[in-house]
Amino acid sequence: VAAVDLADGTRLLVNTRDRGIGRLTYSRMDPDATAGGGIEAVAKLIGEEYGPQYLNQKTLVDVGANIGASTITWLRRGMGAAVAVEPERSNYILLQANLLLAGLADQAVCYEAAATDQPRQVELEIARSNFGDHRIRTGAAGLAGSYGEEYRQVVHVRGRPLDSILANAGVQPQQVGLLWVDTQGHEGQ
Repeated sequence: VAAVDLADGTRLLVNTRDRGIGRLTYSRMDPDATAGGGIEAVAKLIGEEYGPQYLNQKTLVDVGANIGASTITWLRRGMGAAVAVEPERSNYILLQANLLLAGLADQAVCYEAAATDQPRQVELEIARSNFGDHRIRTGAAGLAGSYGEEYRQVVHVRGRPLDSILANAGVQPQQVGLLWVDTQGHEGQ
């Protein structure tokens, strides 16, 4: 694990073995790089449609929060609170550490779980080199995938419905300003 000082002053812990999010964050030193520049584009669209203050003090729901780069960026942009959901253990630990380092831990509730349609155990395929590409197995084991998923180590993780996660966090639907989802093909579940 290495600490990276980003251009906006945020210090972010990244896994040095991660050739995805970790490498992008380290090489560009830009928190929006982890979202492919998507945060700035989405913030602009929301501002144009609903006004520049719409997201202020609303709650972000970040499903597939990874190490917290998007959560931290949205909170720094003025969102009042966040619910961050991340099923992979080492990413979850970095998520919590990064929120603490950023001074934002009191604004976020983190859940080590996969957002699913019903409470159940699910299989999480662990990507070897891109730690933002872990994914919930949606097909039968052994089926060929576009990214070699059939060869990945599989761990069992807790799945929880998003509505129960939000209820547990004390978040009412009208408090949610943005649902940010990066779940590698599991969005429909």
